[in-house]
Order: sequence, then structure tokens, then C-alpha cells
Amino acid sequence: MARQLIHTLLLLSFVFCGAAHAGEVPPVGVDVYYSKKDPRWKDTEKVIDTVGRELPQILFNKTSIDDEAGYIKLSAAEAERPGMVTGDVTVIIGPYVLTSRGDRRDVEKYLGSIMHRVLNPMAGKGRKQPDVIAYAAELFGKTVKIDTVILEAGVKDPLLDAEFYRITDNGNHVAWIANVYWPIACPICNDTQFLVALIPQTLKILDVRPVRELELSGREMLKKDTESFIGQFKGADATKGISRVDIIAGATKTSLSYQGGLNKVLETLRKLEHKK
Repeated sequence: MARQLIHTLLLLSFVFCGAAHAGEVPPVGVDVYYSKKDPRWKDTEKVIDTVGRELPQILFNKTSIDDEAGYIKLSAAEAERPGMVTGDVTVIIGPYVLTSRGDRRDVEKYLGSIMHRVLNPMAGKGRKQPDVIAYAAELFGKTVKIDTVILEAGVKDPLLDAEFYRITDNGNHVAWIANVYWPIACPICNDTQFLVALIPQTLKILDVRPVRELELSGREMLKKDTESFIGQFKGADATKGISRVDIIAGATKTSLSYQGGLNKVLETLRKLEHKK
């Protein structure tokens, strides 16, 4: 199902982008199933209609599940998607499904961000250039010096796209900083990029700072949720690696990319310090 989602969204993006270059974007249907009994439907419909006005390429097909024909149509869609969860409002974008039921209002929260990301999948992709000097000065003071580390064969990990810096203060090695980039093969997902600062030798993690924002379905995660996720790494004495990570619900790939990236950084620095 995950591969089917990626394929479908990439296909949609290809169609949109190719047609945009040609000066014409064909309409693409998105199915909306709703219950007239849902007291929040009118408010949800306003959100859907707003997205439709912003993105006229998207044609929302609204079907009431209170009618027999609508219920049969939704049941057929469920049969094509094992494990699909429906709600009072269910929006189907290829194999991807958003639902709103009770206090859980994923349609209202994520529909706009997902559709914008489908139309512009490169918005969350690629390496950024963070200000590493400012980051080091913030953590260790303005007198520090930064030396770029050129990794030799046998130290550089071919699976890790990262830049390493040695931070010194008055000639003393006070920290390592790594600028880690981890691409994610999902068109609606942000790539992962973060800065991490570590104490030499013990490799205790002092700080982890996202460069690309953490997202859920194309929408920036709440600050408190980002801080909670990042906080689990800070202060860790991780010389043996990070064996467990608290996964962000709905952002499994992002969660695992942080774990994988940090573990690769630790492996690289252990090798680098061993060669000194």
C-alpha cells in the first residue's frame, strides 16, 4: 500500500507539473464521502471548498453515505484498500485516506497541506544551507572556531549524507557538530535535515536542531510535539548508539531517519576519534 501511495502521488505530481509547463492542468478527482447526520459537515465542507478554490485543478466529488448508492460506493472503495478507516467524513486521494470523526478532524487539518504538496512535491525536498557558525556560537560562545573535517576512506559512511565540523575554543576541542541530510522517498514528506552537537570522546548529544521542519502530512508539526520528539535525544550518552526511538504517529519515516542519521553520526565519530 505504501508503494502504491508513493507511485500514485508521484504520478499525480508528474501530471500536474507536466501539464503546468504546457499551460494547462487537467482536473483530478478526489472523492469525499460524508454523512448528512454529521453536525460538523457544513464546517468541513467549507474547508474542502476553500481548498477547491485555491486549487482549481482538484475536482472534489462529494457523495453522501446516507444514501444507498453512496454507501455502496464507499464500501467498494474500502474493499480496494484493506485496513482503510472511514469516518463521518472520508476523503480518498488515490490510496491515501483522510478521515474526520468526533474530535479527530484530519480532513480539516491536513487536506490543504497534502494537496499543495502533491502539486509541488519538491517544496519539502533537497538540502538546505544552515548557518553552522551561528549555531556553534549560540551553543558555545562567540569565541569558538570551526574547522571543516574532511573524512577519509574507511571513516566516511557511504549511506550518510553529512558534513562534520570540529569546534574549538582557545585551542581546546569542545564539540563536534554534524549537518545531517536524510532524503525520504515520499512525495508528501519533508526530507530530514538537522544539526547535532556532541561532546568529544563521550559523544554525549548536547543538542539536536531541525533544519527542515518536522511535518505531518505536509503540515509543520506543532512546536511542543517537535520539542518532545527532539528532547528524547538530548543528553543521551549514546556511545553505543540509539537503540530505541519514540515514533511520531503519522511520521514513522521521519522518526526513523533521525534515529538512523544519529546512529550513523555516532559510528562515524567513533571511527574518527579512534584514528587520532
